[in-house]
Amino acid sequence: MRSALALVAVTLSACGKSPDARQAIDSVAAADSMTTRERHEALSRTPIPGASGIGRALQAADSASARVRQLDSIAP
Repeated sequence: MRSALALVAVTLSACGKSPDARQAIDSVAAADSMTTRERHEALSRTPIPGASGIGRALQAADSASARVRQLDSIAP
C-alpha cells in the first residue's frame, strides 16, 4: 500500500510543470516562425501522394489574386 502511494506521489509530482518547463515550451512555439503559406509550399514539395495538389492550389490562388489586383488597378 505504501509503495502504491509513493508511486502516485512521484507520478503526480512529475506531471507538474515548473516555470522553466513552461518557458521552454514557449520558446519552442516562438521558434516555429513559418507562415501557413511556407508550410504549404514545403508540404507541396514532398513525395506524399496528393501533395502536388497543394502546390497547384497555391498557384491557382496566386493567379486569382493577380487578376483581382489587375482589375482593381483599372477601376475608374
